[in-house]
Amino acid sequence: MKRKKQIIIHEPSVWTADAIYVLRDKTGLAQDGFGAMLGVTRQTIHMYETDKLKPSPAIRRLLDILDKHPEIDEDFITTDSPELYE
Repeated sequence: MKRKKQIIIHEPSVWTADAIYVLRDKTGLAQDGFGAMLGVTRQTIHMYETDKLKPSPAIRRLLDILDKHPEIDEDFITTDSPELYE
């Protein structure tokens, strides 16, 4: 029987309110669009950016991926709706 490969999965990064804002700003998206891309509401993004709510580990993992691969946002954004952009 073939041995399965062992992997180490690192914890997602800790994201500060400022770091989330900076990442969103790099995407050029408004809070609505950024939230839609992450699967959360505009209000949730606002709460992340004002340090009233901490992102879950799953959202932190998505933020890590988006930070390391900023081109990936184009795979999620398929609209020309101006309200999604700043």
